[in-house]
Amino acid sequence: MDPNPDTAITLKDYMPLIGVVIGGLLAVVGGFASTIFIEWRRNSRESRQLAFAFRGELQALSTIAKKRGYVKHIQTMIEIMEQTKQPMFVQIHVRREYFNVFNSNVNNIGALKNPLPELIARFYVQANSILEDLQSYRDGTWSNANVESLIGSKKELVSLMQETFSLADDIVDKIGRLYS
Repeated sequence: MDPNPDTAITLKDYMPLIGVVIGGLLAVVGGFASTIFIEWRRNSRESRQLAFAFRGELQALSTIAKKRGYVKHIQTMIEIMEQTKQPMFVQIHVRREYFNVFNSNVNNIGALKNPLPELIARFYVQANSILEDLQSYRDGTWSNANVESLIGSKKELVSLMQETFSLADDIVDKIGRLYS
């Protein structure tokens, strides 16, 4: 204990220092929180934009396939082949790249809300399989197949197409609900 009361240090003497320390801590925490918020907001906006880009591409692909009646056309071919026992080949030509949003953003689909990354990847794998099947009918892969094998192949193709278009509709619906 200091015998001289004029030189004793009290809590009151530390108040300016305590104020500076608390102010500094609040500034650091506030800056950190605002940075996190800004980053979260930016990621949220980018995720939403990406989701809507996928929604547009999926809607367009589904609409084109439905308006052109690809499934109905192939089902009619199956019926004719079952009646006539003569092979028929699908002649749907794909000359353009229709998966531009996917191809440009495949590395970013993880930024989308669940379950969209999984569903979108599944859609595009199935859609590529459909395109591969259509190519195999055009390139002669099936030229020596018997009519029953051809009918079976086309039935599988129709089933895959219907499932894939349904998946597209499901993804479009989920995007609407998750990003409304």
